[in-house]
Amino acid sequence: MLNSSINAPVMIKTLQFYRFVFVQMVFFSHFTWGNIGAFDFGGECGVSFFFILSGFVLSVSTSARSGENMLTRKQLMAKQLLKFYPLHIIILSVFVLFDLIVAGKIDIIKLFLNVFLLQSWIPDNSFNFAFNGVSWFLSDIMFFYFLFPWLYSRIVLALLKRLLQTVIIVLLLYIAFVFVVPEGHINTLLYVFPPIRVLDFAIGILIYRLYKTDFTQSLKHFLEHKDNRIAVVLAEVAIMLIIVVTWAVYDSLPERISVVLLFWLPLSAVIYISAVTDNAGGPLARVFCASPFLWLGSLSLEIFMSHLFVIMAGRAFAAHYGIDLGYASTAVIEIVITILVAFLLKKYFADKIYVALKKYVIKS
Repeated sequence: MLNSSINAPVMIKTLQFYRFVFVQMVFFSHFTWGNIGAFDFGGECGVSFFFILSGFVLSVSTSARSGENMLTRKQLMAKQLLKFYPLHIIILSVFVLFDLIVAGKIDIIKLFLNVFLLQSWIPDNSFNFAFNGVSWFLSDIMFFYFLFPWLYSRIVLALLKRLLQTVIIVLLLYIAFVFVVPEGHINTLLYVFPPIRVLDFAIGILIYRLYKTDFTQSLKHFLEHKDNRIAVVLAEVAIMLIIVVTWAVYDSLPERISVVLLFWLPLSAVIYISAVTDNAGGPLARVFCASPFLWLGSLSLEIFMSHLFVIMAGRAFAAHYGIDLGYASTAVIEIVITILVAFLLKKYFADKIYVALKKYVIKS
């Protein structure tokens, strides 16, 4: 039973820290040097985390609004677009300029699809990952935001029995689909295609429904009591173990399982446990909620959107000047540069655009 009298906080601080952790995992999924290849687990796990987290966080912010403060679908879409579309366009422009300088031409169709965030709908990796390869994530997320009011009403407000029936049917259909997808389309259909990845987003909304129950609120009160610190520590350790165990089994599973399905349960647990223990004062939470980590977490979108160009530019610079500092040193330098670029983009571009246009685009 939902406890509608309790409003969740808009920002859950430990999840803000995990934003930075998982965006770094995405970074290392694209960073290679010498004989050391990409950290594929980090990319697939990181993307799943952000999709699921988006459903959860948007549900939290929606619950904090009521009556006249509720956003319409149009206002919701406008608000979210305003947060990331200007950033998308400026970074896309850099990639287009780079391609024009290096290759002397660009693919107009791919550019059109990127500008309007439609690239995820084409079952072809050359379209999905054209220009700034990570922007397919935004293509998916816009579809999720469009569906959010409908999903929210059918997950958060639905009768429990009906919801459970729907979850079981959808899960069975998805598993059947997983095993019939042609080998050559696992990436395009299971990893990228918006109507399939919307299930990650819906899982985030499901986690929110669980988070709002009386059971969870009682659990939070239990963990926040000073006599139950050992339970909080065990919960925090459990988060680390969940991630490590998921990583350990990743390579032993078929790609059609490991690309998405593997992450649903463990990442749901990570988000739920983090939300429940956020105010419990655990030792890890106290560290994770320190200002520097919260600041880094606030840059996660800008880091996500800019890191590919930093990696690409760093590789070109090193090749041109014959520089080889090794994997670790190069990674650290490029992470620092990415954080600096992300900070500048957020402070002097993204935030200013959002503040300047919000009052015209979104009518509260």
